[in-house]
Amino acid sequence: MTGNAVRKWGPGMLVTAAFIGPGTVTVASISGANEGYSLLWVVILGILAVIAFQDMSARLGIVTGRDLAQAMRGDGRRNWLAWPAILLVLLAVIVGNAAYQAGNILGATIGLAELTGQDKRIWTLLIAAVASLILWNGKLRVIQVVLGSLVALMSGLFVICMLVVQPDWSAVARGLTPQLEPGSLLLVLGLLGTTVVPYNLFLHSRTAVDQWHQTDLEEAHIRQRLRQARLDTIVAVSLGGIVTAAILITAAAVFYQRGIELTRVAEIANQLQPLLGGFSQLVFCLGLTAAGLTSAVTAPLAAGFVAAGCFAWGNNLRDWRTRVVMFTIMAIGMAVMFLFEGESPAEVILVAQVANGLILPVVALFLVLSMNSPRIPRAFRNRWLANTIGGMVIVVVTLIAATRMPGLKPLIRQFQNPPAEINRGNPPAEINRGNPPVRIESGNPGTPDHDRDQ
Repeated sequence: MTGNAVRKWGPGMLVTAAFIGPGTVTVASISGANEGYSLLWVVILGILAVIAFQDMSARLGIVTGRDLAQAMRGDGRRNWLAWPAILLVLLAVIVGNAAYQAGNILGATIGLAELTGQDKRIWTLLIAAVASLILWNGKLRVIQVVLGSLVALMSGLFVICMLVVQPDWSAVARGLTPQLEPGSLLLVLGLLGTTVVPYNLFLHSRTAVDQWHQTDLEEAHIRQRLRQARLDTIVAVSLGGIVTAAILITAAAVFYQRGIELTRVAEIANQLQPLLGGFSQLVFCLGLTAAGLTSAVTAPLAAGFVAAGCFAWGNNLRDWRTRVVMFTIMAIGMAVMFLFEGESPAEVILVAQVANGLILPVVALFLVLSMNSPRIPRAFRNRWLANTIGGMVIVVVTLIAATRMPGLKPLIRQFQNPPAEINRGNPPAEINRGNPPVRIESGNPGTPDHDRDQ
């Protein structure tokens, strides 16, 4: 990667590294196994929403020189509603990221543990140590290059998985048409919630300031940097969309089409054995590890940026206060991993999902309002299309979260049973070509497992 390429590309890859984590792998896998290809359109919708919001976030940073947290704090001096919102966002982002961090480390750990058969505790310490070293470096450019490389690696691995399972491409095409099966609304929320991540809006605005903002620039030069940032966002986020779609398509092909029930994500590697042979575990588990590691870096990083912006600590990642926040998030993630040893930390993941559902409309609303503020030159404010997309996402996520958030707990319990050892020597379950596929009823999650199997 040349120095010129490093200067041009970076913030968008951080966003992709943040939202393509174990949560995305899990939700996309469940969606494919439960609903086949029918929710692919939700992935496309989520990616378009991410591009719209991340474009606003980057534009805010480039034009004003302030990240979203600083913009909210500044508006709070004039608007008494802003400070309660800032406190809510700060609390939810830090608590939510601490909970997500446990899932991030868990995902990376599962991938390595499946490959080696070693104790998860060893890999937990190793993953946390590697992520901590990347953060301790304190140089955003280095972090961008490392995470960009990991994103490229996991993209290639998951796309390989998709191609070798030979999915029904006509069914894939039909899945791009909006349709909603009964009981799939929770999975729609899950796919949107793991794609449109609130802390990414803070992360992107901060990194855009560092990479592209410069005072006293003429309008033509600002527009040039905005075009560069927009291209960076579109390419990086679209790459993330390809990864999410590849995971969903792979799960649909190896589980939904074959009538096999998915009870844990690592089983995908087992079902790929006839196609990839001994490499099946290596390919899928390395992809899962890369997804966990990238998110294990970006979650503490974003929490540090949010805290620094809210409390005016400055932009230095090596500031001791910012480091305290980042490594506290890391420590909590490790502690939860050891606390829930041997089982899935479902309750913690649920807390993170609830926090995400609560703060996304608040953060998105502040971002939309900031991008329509008179403090921003008219030429760089939101156009009608950006405001329409932003408003629709805010309304939809609020309604879904308000009506369906309690149902996430039974869905998470689907993966709460102690996992069986991955099938290393025996062939996977026979393909069920004659009978209808065994479905995991996301709309009736209270149905006992033995009833579903009958």
